[in-house]
This record gives sequence, C-alpha cells and structure tokens, in this order.
Amino acid sequence: MPCGMARIVLRHSSMVERSFARAAPSPLALVVILCAVSGAELVLARGAQGIGAALIAPTALPLVATSFPEGSARNRALGLYGATASVGPVAGLVLGGILITVVGWRAVL
Repeated sequence: MPCGMARIVLRHSSMVERSFARAAPSPLALVVILCAVSGAELVLARGAQGIGAALIAPTALPLVATSFPEGSARNRALGLYGATASVGPVAGLVLGGILITVVGWRAVL
C-alpha cells in the first residue's frame, strides 16, 4: 500500500514543483520514505540520497555565479548562498537534537 502512495507522489511531482518552485520536497525522498519496508532499507536509501547530494552540491555555487549578471545581483545571490550553506547544516543539527529530546528518537525515522 505505501508504494501506491509513492506512485501518486511521483505522478503529481511536476505539479508540486510548479506550485512550490524549488521549495517542494524531493519526490524521490518522499518515495524512499513511503516505500521503505524496514529500517535497513530506509538507511540504505537515505545513504544513496546522501551520495547523490554530495555529487550535486559542488555544482550549486557555479550555477548561482553564472545565473546572475555581474554586480549587485550576483553579490547578493552569492551572499544568500553562503548564508544558507553555512546556517542550514547547523540548524538541521540543532533542530534534530531538539526534536529527539522533546519527541524521541522515533520522530526522525
């Protein structure tokens, strides 16, 4: 039954991407969560997603740098990229720690 939900998510993922631009969660991440039958499958799938993210991450900065014209627009975009790239991982660790403390470790499965 969970994989049926995953098919629906994939089918409508383009609509979600158009509606929320790039702020929408990855359809692949939702499929992994919905289709994982065991904890081991979830851990392996999330590991594969991490490897994919590590391969994609180095292309983000050149994309930002070439997408904006030289001058204040590019400087602002690079500043926002730097801020989110440094605050994001720290916020994830802090919020994850708070979530585990308040709700329990099962909240992050």
